[in-house]
Amino acid sequence: MEEDKKENSEIDLFGEVDEALKASVQKSQGEEKKKQKEDIKKKYKENQIKQKEYAKKIYDLPANKEIRLNRAKQAQKQIEITKKNVRSEKNAQAKELRERTKKLKEKALALLEGYKSSHYSKFKKHNIAIEDILGIMELLMFASKEDMYAFDITEAKYFFDDLGGFISKGDHHVINKKFSPSALMYQYFLYIENEENLDKYYSRKMNATEIAELQEKVLYELIRELHQQEYLIETQFIPKQKEKILRMLTIAKELYPSEIKKILNAYLDYLWDQEALTRIKVIDKNNILTLKLNILTDLVSNELNYYNRAEIIDNFMHGGLIIGFLGTFNSKTPKILDEFLTEKQDFGFGSRRITVRMRWDDKRTIKFGRRYSNRESANEYQERHYRLAHAWNNGEFGEFNVSIEKYCVIFKWKYPKFFKLDAIDSIKKDESFLVSDLLDLSEGNRYHELPGDLKIKEYEL
Repeated sequence: MEEDKKENSEIDLFGEVDEALKASVQKSQGEEKKKQKEDIKKKYKENQIKQKEYAKKIYDLPANKEIRLNRAKQAQKQIEITKKNVRSEKNAQAKELRERTKKLKEKALALLEGYKSSHYSKFKKHNIAIEDILGIMELLMFASKEDMYAFDITEAKYFFDDLGGFISKGDHHVINKKFSPSALMYQYFLYIENEENLDKYYSRKMNATEIAELQEKVLYELIRELHQQEYLIETQFIPKQKEKILRMLTIAKELYPSEIKKILNAYLDYLWDQEALTRIKVIDKNNILTLKLNILTDLVSNELNYYNRAEIIDNFMHGGLIIGFLGTFNSKTPKILDEFLTEKQDFGFGSRRITVRMRWDDKRTIKFGRRYSNRESANEYQERHYRLAHAWNNGEFGEFNVSIEKYCVIFKWKYPKFFKLDAIDSIKKDESFLVSDLLDLSEGNRYHELPGDLKIKEYEL
C-alpha cells in the first residue's frame, strides 16, 4: 500500500513534492489574485465617479453653458433655414408643375365644357371632373410612347387640339405616324403575363362581355404594376386605385371612344401574337416556298434592349437571313456563295447552312473579337452580312418577294436546286427558332442592320 502511494506521488527535480504544502500555496495564491481583481474593480469605479463629477463641474461652468446656448440657437436657425429652403423648393416644383400642365389643363377644360354642353345628362351621371380628363389624356400620351421614361406632359400640344380632341396622326407618333398602342404597349404586358388564367380565352370559350371584363382587368393590373415599378413617375393624374382607374376607363369610353378601344384591344393583339408559333403556314410547290407568319409586324420596345420588329423583319426578308432557318445547301452550291455557309467538314461533304450569327472556331475567320479569341469580330460579321444582303437581292440564291401587313408576313422564294428545304413539319414547328427569334424582345435587334447602299429587289412569283 505504501508502495502504491509512492508510485502516485508527484516528483520534481528536488525530490518528492509535499502535496499538503502545494495545496496551501495554491489556495493562498488564488485568494491573492481574487483580492487584486476586487481592488482593481473598486479603483475603476472610483475613477468613473470622479470623472463624472469632474465632467459635471465643467458642464456647469458659466462659459460652457453659454457655448451650449449658442449652439442650440445656431441649430434652431439652421432648422429654420432648412424649412424655408424646403418650402421654396416645393413652391418652385409646384410652380413648374403648374406651368408644365397649364396647356394640358386648358385643353382638358375646353373638352369638359364642350362635353357638358352637348351631353349634360351623361356629364351629370358620371360627375366628370377635370382631373378625370387629365388622367385620360396622360394615358393616351403614355400609350403613344416607345420609351416609358420619355413621357413629357409638355408635349400635350402635339397630342391634343385646342378643344381637347386627340390628334391621332402626325410626326409625334413613332409608328407610321399614327396612334398605335398595340405596337407600343406590348412590352408592358410582359409584366402581367402570368397573372391571368387565359385557358378559357385561348379555347375561344369567352363571350364578348367576358372578354371586355378581361381587357379592363388587365389594363387596371397593368397601370397598378407600372405605378408600383415607378414607370409612371412622370405622370401626375393617372390614378392608382382600382375604383378610380375603372372610373377613368368608363369616362374615357365617352370622351375618347376610338382611342380607348385601341388601348383595350392592345392586350388582345398581344395575346394573339403570343400564339404565333401555332400559326405558321408553309406551302412547297414547284420549288416555290410560300411561308406565312401570322405575327404583329409593327412592334417597338425599349424595355431591355432596343427592339423594332419591322426592322428585324426587313433584315430577315431582305437581308437573306431567312434562308438560314429554312434548309441546307449541298455540294453543288456555287463557290461564290461558300463564304456565307457553315464551315466544311474535314471529310469534305455534308449539308451546310447559311450562318446568320457570328462564327465560332471557323478557320476562315480573319479578324477575331477582343472578348472571345475564337469568335469572329463584329466588323467581319457585319461585312459578311452586308455581302449576303447584296447577293440575296441580286438573285444569287433565287428569286423572292415579300408582303408585309399589320398582322402577317408572306414570304415567297423560288429556291435553287442546290438547296434542300427542311421538312415542312419542322418549319411549321419552328424547330430552327425562326419565329422564336422574331418574337424575342429580350436581346433587341440582335443582327446587323441592312447595308445603306442596298437596292432591294423583289420578283413576281
